[in-house]
Amino acid sequence: MLAKLVQGSKRGVTLLCLMAAVLFFGANAPWAARLDIEEGELPFQGHPADADMNWRLVMSEAVAFLAGWQQGSNPIAYAIRAAYLWQNGEGYGYNSSLDPPMCWELPEPAEGEAVYSLMLGLGTVSPEYIHGTITPDPEPTELCPLLEGQPWCGLYPAGTEVHLTPLPNEGYEFNHWTEDLGGSDVPGIVVMDANKHVKAEFIVISEGEGEGESEGESEGEGEGEGEGEGEGEGECPPETPPYPIGHIGKTYYDPARDNQSIKAETYYPAQYGGEDVPVAGPLCQAFPLVVFGHGYQTGISHYNYIWQILAAQGYVVVMCDTHNELVWDFEDLGRDLAFLVEALQDDALNSGSIFYGKISATSAVMGHSMGGGSIMYAGQYSTRATTVVGLAPSAVDGGVRDAATQVYVPTLVLAAGHDCIVPAGDHAFPIYNNIPVTCKHYVEYKDGSHCAFAESPDSCEVLQTIACLFARFIDENHQRVMTMALVQPWLDFTLKARPEAYAGFLDQLAQQSAAGALSASAGGCD
Repeated sequence: MLAKLVQGSKRGVTLLCLMAAVLFFGANAPWAARLDIEEGELPFQGHPADADMNWRLVMSEAVAFLAGWQQGSNPIAYAIRAAYLWQNGEGYGYNSSLDPPMCWELPEPAEGEAVYSLMLGLGTVSPEYIHGTITPDPEPTELCPLLEGQPWCGLYPAGTEVHLTPLPNEGYEFNHWTEDLGGSDVPGIVVMDANKHVKAEFIVISEGEGEGESEGESEGEGEGEGEGEGEGEGECPPETPPYPIGHIGKTYYDPARDNQSIKAETYYPAQYGGEDVPVAGPLCQAFPLVVFGHGYQTGISHYNYIWQILAAQGYVVVMCDTHNELVWDFEDLGRDLAFLVEALQDDALNSGSIFYGKISATSAVMGHSMGGGSIMYAGQYSTRATTVVGLAPSAVDGGVRDAATQVYVPTLVLAAGHDCIVPAGDHAFPIYNNIPVTCKHYVEYKDGSHCAFAESPDSCEVLQTIACLFARFIDENHQRVMTMALVQPWLDFTLKARPEAYAGFLDQLAQQSAAGALSASAGGCD
């Protein structure tokens, strides 16, 4: 989520200035009250943070408005918009056809002035899931500011045609392009008319050998069936992770809400990587479901590490791509998550679906921030969730704490000890306390940050910079590694019925505690 006009040298300096400026400006700035003025009373229709009403938002104005949000007097959606306008050139205009705060827009750049970002590859927590690289031609005019977990990002003038060549690692071959480029042409060609993200999918070079082995095994099984008189019948071979990852995008419609559309991106263990490819394993093997809800103004692309790890380890992971607007609705997002659990499990009963017979009856609803709060509502609309996993869940919606009292399944809540956006003591821990089950765990990472549960979320980090003045956090990638080191065994325990996985979860918890990584830990499963 990079801005059109990215200025790398500006970012570091301005963030330092920003932290100093917020000490000077407060929430009682005179323009904060303008939000309460009825439309038409003032001729000026600019953003309320624009103190001198000159259609430019400079750093001091954006910082003051953000400080007002921090102290509760300015809406978060308006604050994010102010930061966005300031960071992307300061000048802005008013579009009367749109509702606030989206009505305040950046001016259209003059021809030849626009610069767009091209992001290649995909940052991951575990390097073993990267099987190649991509080479661009021509080289960019400059590189984007470095973002953790992002392998490469360059800036190109508008209209540039970039040729992309995939370079697979040994033992792999290029299969196809995804994200903003489709097909399998080499080189792949993208025209820079917007910010672009391109990923190359690589697959193992062993399909021919695997087919031969499969044929031999089938013949042996056929010969032995009559002689063995059903010996071993009903048994299913164990899982064999890590799996290649398949992907399918689909929009579902909820008839209970006037066919409200619910867009979802699903990643799953596959026979080989690609789009709409067969699910891995024999017909007898079904995989648990994990439905994920994203944070406020933090799109699902910032949570790729979750599906990259879980899908490869035998989970069908559904990333719910709804509620990306500035006005949140926790309960409605919770209904989306609950609906997706039922829709995907129903797909497993449909002989025309690629998931026919391949999704098990166990499922998790999981989310971060807004999504973490919304999962508390999911249980009210579906009884199929087997476990709940919240990452720094937000209780900004006042009903989240009450909704938590209706969660009756094993629950894992991970929080950040240095969360200045939704402090754990006011959000994550009260939510955890309200959940009325005996099998639940609360884990709080010492010096952990709210935004680190996602990968490089710009809007979140702008707010975090303001709210957490001079704070020092643990490495973001390390926080995500520790997160998945607990989430995966928890899911293995609750969704795959593996008691030994709970022992592994407790062992990992003990190791993190011994390393001084935790500021709080509570709960258990008797």
